[in-house]
Amino acid sequence: GPGGAAAQPPPGVPPGALPPGMPPGMNVPDHMKPAPVEVQESGYSWNQSGAEIEVCVRLPKAATKADLKVVFGVSKLVVKVSGEAVLDGKLAGKVCPDDCTWTLRNDPDGKKLMIYLEADGGGKWASLIQA
Repeated sequence: GPGGAAAQPPPGVPPGALPPGMPPGMNVPDHMKPAPVEVQESGYSWNQSGAEIEVCVRLPKAATKADLKVVFGVSKLVVKVSGEAVLDGKLAGKVCPDDCTWTLRNDPDGKKLMIYLEADGGGKWASLIQA
């Protein structure tokens, strides 16, 4: 029927181009940015919101709380699953070990160990574990 033609981009704008007034590489306004960015590392991901740092470690399906050992240090984090270290390193910043907690979560896509760290001062961490 009439009006069935595909919508044409305005003249002078190649298909897939950015809207006018947004040169490539321009900073995206904050309201368009996704909330805390989740950083994927090998075996875990993490994100930071203010002083709270959330770490998510994927676990084998059979893992139980008894298999897990999480040790919080002021600038160290050790995570062992069935005696095998999944995470063991010096943190990029300092935390308050007494305020750090962890919990086991059963998600549809598998079990996850959620670790909540409380950063002790300092701003945004560039990484979770120091290289």
